Amino acid sequence: MTPTKLTVKGFLRFFEETAVDFTQFKAASVTGANGTGKSSICIDTILFALFGKARVRDCLNVLADEGCVELSFKHKGQDYTVKRTLIRDKGQKLLIKQGDKDLTERLLSKTQDKLDSILGFTESLLRATCLSVQDQVNFFSDLSSPERANILMELLDLKVWEKKKDLAQAWCLQHKGVGEERGQAETQINLLEQALREDTEKLKDFEAHKIDGILQLELAERDEKHIALELAMNAGEYRAIAKEAVSLVQQIQGKKKHLRSQTMSLEDISKEIDS
Repeated sequence: MTPTKLTVKGFLRFFEETAVDFTQFKAASVTGANGTGKSSICIDTILFALFGKARVRDCLNVLADEGCVELSFKHKGQDYTVKRTLIRDKGQKLLIKQGDKDLTERLLSKTQDKLDSILGFTESLLRATCLSVQDQVNFFSDLSSPERANILMELLDLKVWEKKKDLAQAWCLQHKGVGEERGQAETQINLLEQALREDTEKLKDFEAHKIDGILQLELAERDEKHIALELAMNAGEYRAIAKEAVSLVQQIQGKKKHLRSQTMSLEDISKEIDS
């Protein structure tokens, strides 16, 4: 952040409007007797404009019922103006502009949150590094260890990495169960693949046995036809033999009849001879 202009009125020692144009010099030294407002113009005004705080609780000039501090500055390539007004017995008002664009929220707290977000640093970091109040030169060393650690983390921008670490841990916790479920799913898939391989092998064996059975059935049918053919041929031969046997029987019967006839003739001849 680089201040460009500061305007003060009715604030601490400055009843009349007082302005400082920072663009007119690169370095400056403010001198004067004690109580003339050196710390007020250099420190209190900036703390009040940015954070609504100062070294003393009552920041209004004793002669004023309303005081304001307006600070213009450049920050991250943008021009900003912050105007904070303090009204006696009523509290503060805060206005923020980015160039000509009004960024002021309806509530003071929301507007302060937006200003804090724009600045990107806290009051403690500013006081520990840039604004060293006369009676608080040991501000940083007097802080507790956690407070000093927070300032150093903010100064080195370590909070960004802390947030990233928290996000990474949250992501790991969120996806831990997914990893376990994935492992279980992979185990189930492996078991199913093994069962599928076994069923495939069984199917191959079944197909092989089926083919063997078909071949055996075809061979049996072929043998059956061959046997039927042989039986048919044998039946023909049997019929021829039977026919021959019938013919032989008829011949034998004819010869028997002829022999009986001859026998009877011989008997007749024998009777005639005897008589």
